[in-house]
Order: sequence, then structure tokens, then C-alpha cells
Amino acid sequence: MKTTLKPITFNSKDSYLAWRGQWKAEYRGLSQSIRQVKIAIREKMRAREWAGGEQWKLSQLRAEATARLELLKEAKAEAQRQYLAAHQTAA
Repeated sequence: MKTTLKPITFNSKDSYLAWRGQWKAEYRGLSQSIRQVKIAIREKMRAREWAGGEQWKLSQLRAEATARLELLKEAKAEAQRQYLAAHQTAA
């Protein structure tokens, strides 16, 4: 799966929500890819065939999913930081 998600560059609630929507759509696709590869591994193993290629692909997809979750964690922290900065100056 090729990533098209931009780095964290939002500066308003609307741009954050747009970024978050894109993140969700891409993560949903990544999750579906992981499910499909797991099914392929299961089918190959039941047929007593070599599934090393699929297992390698699964490990790569899982690593990408973990990286995506870390990116989301950073984005949430940045959104919170921006929110607090905006409300401290307004108060």
C-alpha cells in the first residue's frame, strides 16, 4: 500500500479534521490489506504451501500500521497543543 498521507501540517480545526479523515481512510485500507494477507497465509498453510512471501508482506504492513498509529498520536498531541495555545491567547 502506497502512502499519500501528508506530514502533520494542519493549523486549524478544519484542516485537522480533513487530515484525520484522510488518515482514517488510508488506515482502513491498510487494515483491509492486513486482513487479506492473513487470509492468504492461512490458505497457503492449510494447503501445505510456502507462505514466506506473504508473511514478509504481513510484517511490512504491520510495521506501516504501527507507524501510522504513531503519526496519529503525534497529530493528536499537536492538535491539542494548537488548541491550548489558541485558547490561552484568547483568555
